[in-house]
Amino acid sequence: MSELVDSESGAHPIPRGNGSNLNAYMRALRNHPTVSREEEHELAVRYVETREQSAARKLITANLRLVVKIAQEYVAPTATCWT
Repeated sequence: MSELVDSESGAHPIPRGNGSNLNAYMRALRNHPTVSREEEHELAVRYVETREQSAARKLITANLRLVVKIAQEYVAPTATCWT
């Protein structure tokens, strides 16, 4: 999977793979590099000033791993209660 987000529709394709969907999704996230603190600031300023969609897209995709990590902290405790 070369793209995490379909550039035309903006949809997130469902990852296909041998592992769980989350593992496949995490592998797909590796295709999107993280950004430095300075680059993140530049992208945010550029988006606020110009509403440039590519700046917003790069900010979002660069932080998806963090989003998943934070979400896992909320899911993990409740998942063990149901098992």
